[in-house]
Amino acid sequence: MHLRDHAGQAAPRPLLRIVEDEPGAEPWADLSAGRYAVGVAVVLALAFVIRLSFTLRSDFPLNDGALFYAMVRDIQSNGYALPAFTSFDNARIPFGYPPLTFYLAGAVDALTPMGLLGALRWLPLAGSTLVVAAFAPLARALMRTRVAALTATMFFAMLGPSFIWMVMGGGL
Repeated sequence: MHLRDHAGQAAPRPLLRIVEDEPGAEPWADLSAGRYAVGVAVVLALAFVIRLSFTLRSDFPLNDGALFYAMVRDIQSNGYALPAFTSFDNARIPFGYPPLTFYLAGAVDALTPMGLLGALRWLPLAGSTLVVAAFAPLARALMRTRVAALTATMFFAMLGPSFIWMVMGGGL
């Protein structure tokens, strides 16, 4: 659809087009499915490396890691039944956190040689990276082009608030 000026002449096309709705758009305007998949893989690797740098800075889970360590141990010592309070610091803190990831960490501790400290360090790294993997198809569904979806995924992967709290405090 072209706009017409008052004399009936076709108006000049704008120099900058935000969205191309016409069939036969320029071939460089979007990525092929294969290149998009490679781009998402590169972004996931970048997301992993960025998050890994936070994980490797300490040999203990960051921030609230001690609380989450105590909560997993409380679940384990209670026969995997959810206690009403955590024993952390004898403060009678209600066990108000969603427990699924605590059970997962307890299972990793019980079933692998990783141990609970390892689970509290590495599960948040894996989970936070998987969030980026889940964001990619969401971005693709919401964006008009693969370039836009890949760009959104890249910014999400690098944006600190999208992962800082996931890798700190045990991320559970």
